[in-house]
Amino acid sequence: FQNPHNQYFLFLVQMGVVGLLMYLSILIIAFKRSLTNNWFMMFLVAFSVSSLVNSFNYDFAESYAFLVFMSCFAFPAYQSLSVTQSS
Repeated sequence: FQNPHNQYFLFLVQMGVVGLLMYLSILIIAFKRSLTNNWFMMFLVAFSVSSLVNSFNYDFAESYAFLVFMSCFAFPAYQSLSVTQSS
């Protein structure tokens, strides 16, 4: 098995339609939460488009970088969301 250089196709082949839909739902939720953060939105757009020509989650270094960036951008959004809900 070689790298297909398409993250969406890789998820479809390895995990089936359900796995692909789960991956897309994670991206959709991230896009909805990034509407107030332009940097996060730019990162998600770049990652989503580049996933068409490379399998970032197949390569270890890029998948770790993806998780770090998602955490850095998503945590402040989650933190501000929990503060507004508690008040």
